[in-house]
Amino acid sequence: MFNNEQPEIPGKLVFSTPDGNGNYQIYTSLTNGENRKQLTHFKNDGAYSPAWSPDGKQIVFGRTNTTTSPGYYITIMNADGSGKQQLEGVLDGRAVNVVGDHPKWSPDGTKIAFDRCLDCELGGGNSELFVYDLDTNTITQLTDNFSKDSFPKWKNNFELFFTSDRDFFKSDSVEFFRDLYTIRTTDLFVRRITESGNFGSFAHGTKSNSLLIRPFYSENQDWFTLNLESNRTSEIEIPNQININLTAPLEWSEEKNLVLLRTLENSGFKFTYFNLQTNQIFKVNEELWKILGLDWYYDEE
Repeated sequence: MFNNEQPEIPGKLVFSTPDGNGNYQIYTSLTNGENRKQLTHFKNDGAYSPAWSPDGKQIVFGRTNTTTSPGYYITIMNADGSGKQQLEGVLDGRAVNVVGDHPKWSPDGTKIAFDRCLDCELGGGNSELFVYDLDTNTITQLTDNFSKDSFPKWKNNFELFFTSDRDFFKSDSVEFFRDLYTIRTTDLFVRRITESGNFGSFAHGTKSNSLLIRPFYSENQDWFTLNLESNRTSEIEIPNQININLTAPLEWSEEKNLVLLRTLENSGFKFTYFNLQTNQIFKVNEELWKILGLDWYYDEE
């Protein structure tokens, strides 16, 4: 059921949405979408895929790269928009710009993971995972194959979640088959988490080391949780008001029992908070719809 009484939801949001000229810029707001503040004002460039640093004091994002297509210039700035810095690093002995998409900060704040398409200029879709070390200014490529490894998200300081079609690469309909994996940054060991090929999206509960997983398609109104230590799964029935095949869990605050959801609609994306205990649904400001990238910062330490 939808609830018009907004609870006190901790933290703040950062997101990318068009300005008055149609260019995507980075904004922050309260968790209900109010008190919006524009942080970037690029005249000819766009800014996408923002993510908070673990202490909420900085933001990493991608800025339009007009010279090549593999991705965006990975850039960091302070939470108030000051101190913008386009990252440069050393990859295979060469000084290069840090270029890619979907950047995510490690929990200890020392590294940024991102993906990069290596053959998009040729019409391909070979996306690989990279990590930029803020202390050493070095870039490390983690994956190297012909499949699409993308959307990195830190499990801990030395391991990443990512999605891939690597086990379905030779399938005629590979576009619709993918699973969730982890990779260790120390020895590049890869573990397959799901095996159905029907993986859609997930949110990570860091306190219980569990995942809330949404299948790509489900005939029932069910998602499930997976405990990464015991491998035990539990089904969660989702209210009918949520179209689960068009909705993705983004972030999970176990302390508040809240999951931030993104739902695809005709006009763009709608964002809501879903209480896993009470099944209550709380809307985020309706103005936040045409968004490319949103991250919720909350401190549960």
